[in-house]
Amino acid sequence: MSNNPRARRQNASKGASNAGTKRTGSSETSSKKTSSGRGRAVAAGHRIASEKDAGSGARSTKKQNPRLRSEGSSERNRSTSRGAASSLAGRSTSVQRHTDWDDGSVVFDEEFVPVIPPVSSKPDSGASSKGRVPVMPDKGKRRRGFSRGRKIAVVIAAVVVVLGIAGGSVAYAAMGQANELKSKAGVAMADINEVMADIKNKNYDGAVNAALDAKNASADIQETLDDPLWDFIQVLPVVGDDVKNVKVAVDALQIATDDALVPLTTALQTTPLSDLIRADKSIDLEAMGQLMDAVAAAAPAMQECTDMIESLPDFKISQIQNAFGGAKEKIGPANELFQQVADMAPIFATLLGANGDRTYLVAAQNSAELRAAGGFPGAIGKMTINNGRIDFDDFKKVYDAFPDNPVADPPITEVERKLFDDGENHLDRTNDIGNIPDFPRVASIWADSYASFADTPIDGVISVTPSVVQDILKLTEPITLSDGTMLDGTNATKVLEHDLYWKYMGSTSSAAANADVIDLLFAEAASKAIGGVFATLGSGGLTELAQVLLDDTQTREFMVWLTNPDEQANLAKLDCSGALGGTAEEPELGIFVTTVLPSKSGWYVDMTTDMADPVENADGTRSYGVTCTISSALTQAELASASNYIINRYSNWQRGDLHPWLYFVAPVGGSISDLQDNGGASVTQDQYSGVQVIKAESTLNPEQSVTYTFTVTLPAGTEGDLSVVTTPLLSEYRTAA
Repeated sequence: MSNNPRARRQNASKGASNAGTKRTGSSETSSKKTSSGRGRAVAAGHRIASEKDAGSGARSTKKQNPRLRSEGSSERNRSTSRGAASSLAGRSTSVQRHTDWDDGSVVFDEEFVPVIPPVSSKPDSGASSKGRVPVMPDKGKRRRGFSRGRKIAVVIAAVVVVLGIAGGSVAYAAMGQANELKSKAGVAMADINEVMADIKNKNYDGAVNAALDAKNASADIQETLDDPLWDFIQVLPVVGDDVKNVKVAVDALQIATDDALVPLTTALQTTPLSDLIRADKSIDLEAMGQLMDAVAAAAPAMQECTDMIESLPDFKISQIQNAFGGAKEKIGPANELFQQVADMAPIFATLLGANGDRTYLVAAQNSAELRAAGGFPGAIGKMTINNGRIDFDDFKKVYDAFPDNPVADPPITEVERKLFDDGENHLDRTNDIGNIPDFPRVASIWADSYASFADTPIDGVISVTPSVVQDILKLTEPITLSDGTMLDGTNATKVLEHDLYWKYMGSTSSAAANADVIDLLFAEAASKAIGGVFATLGSGGLTELAQVLLDDTQTREFMVWLTNPDEQANLAKLDCSGALGGTAEEPELGIFVTTVLPSKSGWYVDMTTDMADPVENADGTRSYGVTCTISSALTQAELASASNYIINRYSNWQRGDLHPWLYFVAPVGGSISDLQDNGGASVTQDQYSGVQVIKAESTLNPEQSVTYTFTVTLPAGTEGDLSVVTTPLLSEYRTAA
């Protein structure tokens, strides 16, 4: 058998694919039923066999136990067993395979010496003939020695003896090699972990060596599997499937090391990250391109490896499960990063100004004044990139960056007014366009409005929240605002979203005197934090910054939209543009919130979402029961001391009440039904941008909550699990204060 995984990859992949089909099916629930049903069938089969064995043992104790026979008989028996085992496999037979009935796994241990009872040549007329050699009937003519039939029976019995001994030898050998396989797999996984650690620590020589060690370790595992013993075990029930699947896993490991880790670490050794930043703090696009090309070249191998690993079921042999069971959890995140970089490779140079200036708007959204798309755009900055050099203009108050009325192409639609307005013409104000939860639509209106207002074309819009500012400050030195306030990676969100408001706007008199102070400080914080991180950018900071921003895209705290449709199509693969509904492969339920009051009450909004296990419907669709609770954490003490600027300014509403608009957005191709609540909410719904949107308006009193229940149904054939995305809230920063 070849050591080259590609010589067997086609068949191995086919086996993995079949296993994957069983697992994914039309739903996760059905796959669980299939798996557990198969497990019960296997377990029941073993259990019946064990009961028979136990019964046989009980009966033999009433007669003569073979292990208590005469010394000579026992010695001959042991001698025969040893000789047969030695001639067959040259291995001891002191092994037993037993089944762990809790999980169906198979374990080999060294506790049992198989004993084959001697075959009697004379029938025992006074006992059952079970287990005895049958006597051929006398046809009238006596023969010398054994009859033909009796000779056959003796031969069969002898074969049974040999096979019994051989089975013990194989079990012993399998146990030994399973433990050896576990040990070698542990070495390979440790080498891979060392590759990742060395890359993180910028020890690229060490990363190359660790990648080569992982490659050699995977080849060593393959050599173990090439032992003919594994081919024999492969045809056995239960454990045979493990052998087939472990060969797939080892093939996948060799693909990952040969075609991904070794080339990537070699590229990093040739072009280390320290070469990416020039002395003038600009990005070296040529060096960056070489690294991204290396990642893009490795991405198909990583995807192939991931598909093979994720298609495998759990292993029955515990030693193999311990060796390879954790691979699924590790391979997925690593592959996702490979694919993200590969998706960006075709456009990254253009985005960084390789073909001329690029101009991006940066909107610092204020989560204390909640809007569905993120928050009130309190400060707007402009970022220009030319051939890798990044420059920032100072952030401005939103009123100085946008016209009062939005410029929208296409214009605001009737459906948008129905769902995202309340007759008060919020969508006729540029700073309230964020009531629309669809960020690509919001960003396009902001870009058109800024271009019209400042006579400057825009190539894209970047959205950040104060939590992104805090994450960025973890990578840099603290900053000090003009009023002496210090911000760092531990306090920025709380200071910007709570403390400064209570310091300058806590009372009615101070709020009137400091009307513009907060907006100016907010803009200053964004300029110093975001602009500063690029001004002090180093090689390490670049990769750390990229990781921070990628993490923040998962929570909609960092979003990017590009004006060029082709560029945006590539960027959309990173799932960082804040579009609605997800995809057929990764369906998303969206729950977004707007507090229409001109206040800073977003600091007090909490929201929890619970999702029940899916239910498979007869038509192939899949349904989830969802419970969403929105709460106000505003206390009576805070209500009594806060100014109207912080709480609310509408005299016709009870002071301190919130009037949240909740948007429930169905996944692509799916639906929301059976919406109910305990707060008397008014409900409006329609189709928007290809998905169902339900708007629920309610009144939320201080220290009270409103709960919504509903059902989300995914269309038939959807393979991905449903996830939930929401407007980023401030709960974790408030409760940590």
